[in-house]
Amino acid sequence: MNAALTSRTFNSPFIHPTMPTLLDVSQQIAASSLKQTRKRDCLSALRRVSELLHEPLSSLPADPEVLRARLEKASPTFTHLSPKTWANLRSNLLTALEVAGLNQVLRTAKIPLTPEWQALAQNLPDRRFREGLSRFKRFCSGNNLAPRQVDTEVLFAFAEALRTSTFARNTDAIVRDTATLWNRLVHLRPDLDLNDVMVASRRRAPTRVDLGALPTSFVDDLEAYLAWALGQDLFDPNARTSPLAPKTVQLRRQQIQSAVTALVQSGIPVGSLLSLGDLVTRDAVRSILRRRYEHVGRTANAYNDGIGKILVSIAREWVKVDRQGLVDIKQICAKLPAVRPEMTEKNTALLRHFDDPEALPRLFNLPLDLWQSLQGASRSERSLARAQAAVAIAILLYAPLRVANLASLEIGATLILPNHRDGQATIEIPAHKTKNRAPYKVVLPTPVTEMILAFEEAFLRPLGSKLIFDNGKGQPKREVTVSWLIERTIRRHMGFKMTQHQFRHLAAKIILDEEPGAYPLLSQLLGHSNLKTAVRFYAGLDTKRAARHHAMLLERTIARHRAATASPMKLRQRVPTDSGHKNCGRAR
Repeated sequence: MNAALTSRTFNSPFIHPTMPTLLDVSQQIAASSLKQTRKRDCLSALRRVSELLHEPLSSLPADPEVLRARLEKASPTFTHLSPKTWANLRSNLLTALEVAGLNQVLRTAKIPLTPEWQALAQNLPDRRFREGLSRFKRFCSGNNLAPRQVDTEVLFAFAEALRTSTFARNTDAIVRDTATLWNRLVHLRPDLDLNDVMVASRRRAPTRVDLGALPTSFVDDLEAYLAWALGQDLFDPNARTSPLAPKTVQLRRQQIQSAVTALVQSGIPVGSLLSLGDLVTRDAVRSILRRRYEHVGRTANAYNDGIGKILVSIAREWVKVDRQGLVDIKQICAKLPAVRPEMTEKNTALLRHFDDPEALPRLFNLPLDLWQSLQGASRSERSLARAQAAVAIAILLYAPLRVANLASLEIGATLILPNHRDGQATIEIPAHKTKNRAPYKVVLPTPVTEMILAFEEAFLRPLGSKLIFDNGKGQPKREVTVSWLIERTIRRHMGFKMTQHQFRHLAAKIILDEEPGAYPLLSQLLGHSNLKTAVRFYAGLDTKRAARHHAMLLERTIARHRAATASPMKLRQRVPTDSGHKNCGRAR
């Protein structure tokens, strides 16, 4: 919004030539004519923001865009703030900026609708349209734009206003949803003569070379190799000794695509890659790994380590390079920094949230809170998704499944429900559907079972479906959709990002906190085929526990030492100090 938009001008935020700070805002609020309670709330919000961001008010710019980005990284969990209090803090902060006279603040709630938008609002199909287009309607009203004037340019201006003038979270999603709803309205009401707008893709722009752009010979060789690795022809005399799982083959395709991309970025023409053999020459392997190493900032990286192993495997099993060539390739791959088998910093940072004693109870109560919020709500795609999020989180707290197994849960097949309300449901996943090819079985407690039974009765039975993650049309939701649903729900209600897979790390923390060294129990719960896997990845958690145990032993030792040295002193204090009495006793 700070740059001119073709021939139109919008009333949206402009940066001050000399940006004031929150200290300036605080001083203006203190001298303003606001009511005392309102003034108190605004000043309190400013102080709290300073504490959250660990900076004085004088160094924080009074810029909504900067503050929004900074506050996005601050978690209410660390500050013991409830989601409601957190929302109030952000609202009071925006009010303070507005009262201070900063014209880059956008408060659409205070903008009245023009007659044209009032008429449109009365014709909207349902509440989803009324709520989803609320901000957009008032933004356009504030800029004197009629519904028929809306186009992609207006949408871009709205997006820029959200980013630079409000504290709205996930502005990209808001803009995408607004565009989607607007286009639906355009097609539902062609009589209104409205214009379509461009909907931004939720997917990131591709960064890897499209395999379809490679010569046909390379693509054919790649497909033949992957089919061989999958073991599709069991009677092939040259079949792989141990066929790979479909997920592993899919990962290999991605790793080969990354290797091709790195090689092309290093200067090799796409048309010169005729087969997989062109990826496993000494010079090609060196160029691929050098490029990948630079790409990740010259640090150890598990994905790059996997690419190196795949190149060695292709050279040995498929291309069958000579012995010396294989030795040379292995030596090149060995130059990559070794990857330590441990949790990543992202997962370690996630577990720090649960050092707060209030975080785990809040997550534990979240499924029930979500379920209770659905009482009385009509069945819709939105209420179905919320109910599925509640069921998913409840299940993951007791059975931290991998996303493939979670997304495919089906009543009567992999999720067995009891015949009575007081029973317990069981999850039974056969060996051919698990990652380690071992059967997995776990019992869910009665409260979770009751929620699943109620969910099946209220949502699945009317759909005639047995799929826990039905998309509302009798088909299973995609794994990525289920993961996104869980992540979004936790982000909204807990204040931090937590993926479905990270429930496995949380389970490890809970078990090892209560029973240090209980790796066999943890390995069984997580479905590891090798006990060493749990030991390697979660040994760092035991390091923290060992430090706490050492501190406790140290305190006990010091306490015993103090007690031992204090006793003689007490005895000496009881001995009379008058020498005359002592002599008198002896004389007698």
